[in-house]
Amino acid sequence: ATCTIDIRQQPSLPWKKNEDGSAASWPPGPEVLEKMCVGHANDEAWWQENAGLRPPSQWNVQGAIDLLPNLSMSRDQKARASDVLDNAVHGVTNV
Repeated sequence: ATCTIDIRQQPSLPWKKNEDGSAASWPPGPEVLEKMCVGHANDEAWWQENAGLRPPSQWNVQGAIDLLPNLSMSRDQKARASDVLDNAVHGVTNV
């Protein structure tokens, strides 16, 4: 399969926003994962064999709001960082 996505050319990370600009949900849909040339969100065999991970459907993910309170920075800096990072995956466990 040929990968049809170039992350560097995307206006937003494909797992952060849908093509229509709405917020995406986790895990990414099959169309996003296919563009990135990775296995489907529930394909345990593909993810274990190719990445040594559990499939994304089993990952615990957290957004910026969960991680920023622990950082040593001003309230204004945290607000700006949260605006940039919100709705994206920043912390992953259970992989």
